[in-house]
Amino acid sequence: MGIEENWQSFVSMTRAKAESHGKVAQYWDRVHNVLNMTLIFLSAFTTLSTLLPLSNYVAAGLGAVTTLVSAINGSLNPSSKRQEQLEASKGFRTLMLRMIRVEN
Repeated sequence: MGIEENWQSFVSMTRAKAESHGKVAQYWDRVHNVLNMTLIFLSAFTTLSTLLPLSNYVAAGLGAVTTLVSAINGSLNPSSKRQEQLEASKGFRTLMLRMIRVEN
C-alpha cells in the first residue's frame, strides 16, 4: 500500500466516523424527543385525573409513572449525549476537510 492509498484510507475512515457519530446523535435526539413527549402527555393525564372524578389511586399512579420517566430521562441525559456526538462528528468532519485540503 502506497502513500496515496493510505491517505485515501484515512480520509474515508474519518468520513465514516463522522457519519457514524451523526447517526448516534440522531438516535439520542430521538430518545430525547420520545422521553420528553411522554413526560408531557403523562403530566397532562395526571392533571386531568386529579380534576376528573376518578379514584385518587389513578392520579397517584400516573404521578408515580411520570416521576419514573422523569428519573430515567435525568439519568440518561440524552440531550447532552446528543451534543457530545454532534461535537465528535463535527471534529471528524473538520479533520477530514483538513486532510483533503492538505492533499490538494
